[in-house]
Amino acid sequence: MKKIRLFLTILTLFVFAGCATVMFNSSSTHYDRGTSQDCGTEDNSSDNQDQSSGETHEDNATTGYATYYGEGFHGKRTASGETFNMYALTAAHRTLPFGTLVRVTNIENFKSIVVRINDRGPVDESIIIDLSYESARRIDLLSKGMVKIEILR
Repeated sequence: MKKIRLFLTILTLFVFAGCATVMFNSSSTHYDRGTSQDCGTEDNSSDNQDQSSGETHEDNATTGYATYYGEGFHGKRTASGETFNMYALTAAHRTLPFGTLVRVTNIENFKSIVVRINDRGPVDESIIIDLSYESARRIDLLSKGMVKIEILR
């Protein structure tokens, strides 16, 4: 009888765990479940306009500003569920699907890096992407804190 009760208790916990909602508490993590892009589908009704504050061009390039985040978030969970590594070539974007690879180019010096989207953000609407510390270092963003960039998807 005790084994059956234990089995039913564990089964009930699994059922309720499947209905749970995961919340990520991070000031740079913003995940809006209301947009269709979060589910991997794309809305091409406005091909030349990005949902973020950047400008999208005919060739799928978006220009705007980038910042970076690092040590304060190192080892914490990202919106995609993976652990943030400030030395990985990753970034946070508001709408691009997780796993999307994008080329980010610093317009001031034309240094470029390919990063993988694994987090949601940035919170500031005037910024279109938050780069990991290492990604920002490779395109000389660290000393300025924010630079104008181009994202090519």
